[in-house]
Amino acid sequence: MHTLLSTCNLSVLQPFHIHKVKFIDTVDFEPIKKLVVKEFRKFGVELSDEYLESGILSLKQYYAVALFDPLNMHAVSDNVDPFWHAHLLFTKPYRVFCDETVGAFMDHDPLEDNLNLEKVAGIRTLYEYTIECFNKFFVSYDKSFFPETLDDKRLMCTHYNDIQSGYTVGDHALLPRNVEMQSFMKELLHALKQSRRVFHLSYSPFFKFFNMKIYQIHQNKLPKLIVWGNKIEGVYFSEAVETLKQENCTREYFYYFSINDIDFIVGNMEGSNFLSPEKTKLNIEHKRILKECIKQEVKIDKIYDISSI
Repeated sequence: MHTLLSTCNLSVLQPFHIHKVKFIDTVDFEPIKKLVVKEFRKFGVELSDEYLESGILSLKQYYAVALFDPLNMHAVSDNVDPFWHAHLLFTKPYRVFCDETVGAFMDHDPLEDNLNLEKVAGIRTLYEYTIECFNKFFVSYDKSFFPETLDDKRLMCTHYNDIQSGYTVGDHALLPRNVEMQSFMKELLHALKQSRRVFHLSYSPFFKFFNMKIYQIHQNKLPKLIVWGNKIEGVYFSEAVETLKQENCTREYFYYFSINDIDFIVGNMEGSNFLSPEKTKLNIEHKRILKECIKQEVKIDKIYDISSI
């Protein structure tokens, strides 16, 4: 089993970075590994010990890049993303880890919409830049977890905080800030944050009926809903769309918003003559997560509803 330190290009690091890397190597990632195993096992996927070890090491390297190059943003691959999601669910330990590593919380920002060519291009630029960093900072890394190139559907997420200041480790940055690229991405991610989507599925441009509901979200459960939404739009997309078809639903989406620091989620289904879907593993897990994360329904009544169609 390789340590993070053993994969680093020590000739380019400062003692400050080496100290931080050694800290990352002391962190217990076993709970994260076990959670990844649990999540994949729900869908009949068994992961080898070798795969898990490589996934955890790749995640550590991604965090290390944020440490080495704190003035710039980076993007993660789809294979590493489930490990990052799992780490995020351990909210308090993750926050402590971020504070110790880069001095601030590393936010997780999903691409969300692979059909938006501008957003895809932006995340692709970040990912290609991230691979350049990997080649500078590491003497070895697993290219099955961080391949040189990714197709559009595999572009995933980026971490984001106050890039202008470089978290609190900016004084030790090994690379200068790429002003043009980072300014563009900051504007792009601001637009992403404004959308605040949990997930959005569709297989048809036509709809006949709305079934909208609003729920209050249990405290500290919003991150779990967002992680689940990323999976629905990502690794489980095809299965989720098949479920929509079984329900006679043409589109389903969930968005969240906050009022006075209380989180709410609004969901809607579009279609006609809704049917009950088959009891698949995906449906069972979807209902379980919603039950765990949302409180009572908020009553809404129609004021008016008109259409030009």
